[in-house]
Amino acid sequence: SQALIELLEAQRRLRQLQASAQYLPQLQSTLENSQSPYALLFAAKSILMVLTNDWRNVSHQQRVQLQRFLLQFLANGPERPGFVVNAVIHALCRLTKLGWCSDVALRGFMDDLVQLLKADVPHAVL
Repeated sequence: SQALIELLEAQRRLRQLQASAQYLPQLQSTLENSQSPYALLFAAKSILMVLTNDWRNVSHQQRVQLQRFLLQFLANGPERPGFVVNAVIHALCRLTKLGWCSDVALRGFMDDLVQLLKADVPHAVL
C-alpha cells in the first residue's frame, strides 16, 4: 500500500541521517530548533550513533564545536523531558570518551561541566 511505501521511505531517510558525520549539522539543527521531544530524542540518539560508528570522519573542529553545543543545550534547557536530557548526556559522554586521548581540547569539558553544575539547582540535578 502507499502508506507502507511512504513509511519505508521515511525510515530509510531517517537511517541515512544516522550513518554519516556529514549529517551532524542537520542533527544539531534539529536539537536547536525542534519543539518535539521525540525529534529531540531522535537527534540526540543519532548524534550518538554517528559518533560511535563514524568517529574517524568527525573532524577535530566538529568534535570541539559539538561538545560546546551539547553543553550549551543542557545549560539552556533543564526543563526538557528527562529522556531527552539523558540522550544528550549520553552523546556528550561518548564524544568526550572517544576524544579524550586524541583531542586535548575536549578535556576542558570538565571545567565547563563544573561551571554548569554550579549554575543553579536544576542543572545540578542533571
